[in-house]
Amino acid sequence: SQDPTGEYTKKWVPELAKLPTPELIHRPWEAPHYTLKDAGVVLGETYPERIVKDLQAERKLSVQSTIQMRQANMEFNNDRGYDLISLPNGRKTVVFTKREYRIDN
Repeated sequence: SQDPTGEYTKKWVPELAKLPTPELIHRPWEAPHYTLKDAGVVLGETYPERIVKDLQAERKLSVQSTIQMRQANMEFNNDRGYDLISLPNGRKTVVFTKREYRIDN
């Protein structure tokens, strides 16, 4: 975590400031009901419900969607599967593309 003590989150998300540990501040949906109640947190009312419930499944879907978008726009891929971007002068240049997003031509 970039906020191991929870202090940043407490400052900018005061709705969670009364939760007792950094772990619960970062994942309030894992807190017991009585802990949420004591902290004045009502998921879905004073703080949103968790949006992503299965991170691995959502990541897989995101990768698939990215590859589909890239396949539909092949003019922006080079022959090694890297992204091509247009520069202001009209020339194209290659930029690094993570291996999982590359399209083998």
